[in-house]
Amino acid sequence: MRIPFHGGTKARETDDPRRREAAGAESSEVRAVCIEPSHLAGLWRRTLLVDEHGREDVTTDVVWLQGRGVYVDLRRPSGRPSFDSVRGLRDLSYDQVRWMATQEAFAGRLVDRGQYVEWTRCIDLHPPGPTPDAGTLSREHGLLVERGWHSDYVEHWQPEPGDSEPVWARELVDESTGVRAAVIRVGSRFGWARGRSCAFVGEPLADALDAAGSLDAAQDLVDVEVSVGTVTGDAWTVVASTLPFRENAVLDLTFADNTVTTRRRTWAVTHAEGEVAV
Repeated sequence: MRIPFHGGTKARETDDPRRREAAGAESSEVRAVCIEPSHLAGLWRRTLLVDEHGREDVTTDVVWLQGRGVYVDLRRPSGRPSFDSVRGLRDLSYDQVRWMATQEAFAGRLVDRGQYVEWTRCIDLHPPGPTPDAGTLSREHGLLVERGWHSDYVEHWQPEPGDSEPVWARELVDESTGVRAAVIRVGSRFGWARGRSCAFVGEPLADALDAAGSLDAAQDLVDVEVSVGTVTGDAWTVVASTLPFRENAVLDLTFADNTVTTRRRTWAVTHAEGEVAV
């Protein structure tokens, strides 16, 4: 897979001067320069979002860990309540659950669609949106600039220092339940994503929480783990997660040819990228 980095004219125009091209703004052409995926491998931190209404966000904590194709993306808004007394899912209060539902978190593969790239999602805290998550990417002033393809937004991404090797990933499924998961390693960082076990139809998550008949049911709705962390020796330690009680925990994984085992499940490998280096 090769990732298109777009220069010249962007896909859409806006009155925001930061989102206009310096030249050629009236042209509808998009020039693509393809580079190897290894140029994206690593951890990226978002420094700015300008949405389709012109609103800016510089306070949400957003990290994106990209491998050869597989990625994880974790977005945690400000105003997080205390989770100090929470040791597991059943310790969560309604207020904590509601805040957790304001996060965004997803995982899948970055796919080249020609004029743009798409972040496909196999795991997502929220139901699918009306359009795919797609955009163009350009190198500008030391930043990676993402511009929406189906909606008019701009995101600025700053690379975090760190090694980009080894780089590998596995997409997984629990064959007894259909729950999906993914694990990615890039240098000394890792990402882990696991979908929810309960049934969830395509309604907004906030609405589903309002309709949940019990606290247990509401807790199950937010039981989607997207975590990023660091590898030190044999220890894979979670640094940030959709499940705050998982932070500082050690991710326990055992790898075989076609399976990955955690403490509670054995997962079948459905897609492999690179050779596992543990």
